[in-house]
Parts: sequence; C-alpha cells; structure tokens
Amino acid sequence: MRLTIYSMRGVLVSLPIVFVLLFPEPWSTDRHLLSGLGLVLVTLGFGVRLWAQQHLHYRIEAGMTLTTTGPYQLIRNPLYVGNTLIFVGTIATSGRSWLTLATLLWSAAVYSAVVRFEEARLTR
Repeated sequence: MRLTIYSMRGVLVSLPIVFVLLFPEPWSTDRHLLSGLGLVLVTLGFGVRLWAQQHLHYRIEAGMTLTTTGPYQLIRNPLYVGNTLIFVGTIATSGRSWLTLATLLWSAAVYSAVVRFEEARLTR
C-alpha cells in the first residue's frame, strides 16, 4: 500500500486541483482574501523548493549523500513542504476555504505515508 502511495504521490496530492478544474465556480465569499493568501503560499512554496533543490548534491555529484545544509538542516523533507504550500496556495486562489483546508490535510496524509515508506526503505 505504501509503495503505491509513494509511486503515485504526485497524482494523489494533485487531486484537489483536478476537482477545481472540473468545478471552476468558487463557493466562498472570501475569494479575494483567499486569492491573495494563495499567491503568497504558492510563491513561498516555490521559494522553499528552489532553496531545497540548490542543496541536493546528489543531482550533481556521483552517488547519493545525506543532505544536511540549507533547509535540510531545519526540516527533513523541504521539497514536500514546498509542494504542500504550492498545492494549498493553488486551491486557495480558487476561493474555496473548505477545500483549502481539506487540501492541507490531504497533502499531510499523503506525504506522511510517503515519508514512512522512504524511512523504512532507508533503514533497510
């Protein structure tokens, strides 16, 4: 089960965006507030991802090593945090406050399962 979640993590966390594309009308009167918040979250998410990717040395060097610099000295999975901010921000721009919260919880659940799978694999 965890292997399936790990393999499909990108698709799984994208499901709320698919929902917004299928049902484009906003359901909240707080659309302008949520849109502003969403843009901030998306920008922050891309910033976290860019910062994290600059410290992933295995993409440049031969062999994989444990990265402990940049955001990796603060949190273990900054790419997942960045992705979550991007997805939650994208949904917030749609003006759906309930779906914004649901996307945050959904992303946390998916990435929690992914992290447990990765850590078990690394332990082996």
